[in-house]
Amino acid sequence: MNIKAKNVGWRWHIEKKKKPKKPKKKREKRTKINTRKPRIVEKSLPEKIWGYCYMDGEDLIELDPQKLKRSKDYLDTLIHEMLHHHFPQTPEESVEEIGTLMAEALWRKRFRRLEKH
Repeated sequence: MNIKAKNVGWRWHIEKKKKPKKPKKKREKRTKINTRKPRIVEKSLPEKIWGYCYMDGEDLIELDPQKLKRSKDYLDTLIHEMLHHHFPQTPEESVEEIGTLMAEALWRKRFRRLEKH
C-alpha cells in the first residue's frame, strides 16, 4: 500500500492510494445434463409430431417412421430428441438450431441410416 503524506496547515494529511479492484469473475452457468441412455421406440405419433422425448424421467424417445421416410429427416429428428433428453433445460429454438447443424454435418460426412430388410 502506498502512503503519501502532505502538510495541510497545522496537521499532516495522510493519503492512501487504493489498489484498483480486480473485476469479479463471472460464474459460468452450469447446464444440467441427463447422462442416462434413452430407449428409442418407433411408433405412430399424432399429426404434426415427428418425434417426442419424455421429460418426466422415463428415458424414452419416440419416433414416427411414417413421417420420417427420408434418412436425413430421421437423423435430424433423432438428434433433436436426443438433445431434449440430454439437455432438458435447453430452449426449443437452441435445440432446433443445434440439432440441424449436427445433422447437416453428419450428412455431409456421409452418415446414413440403413433401411431395415
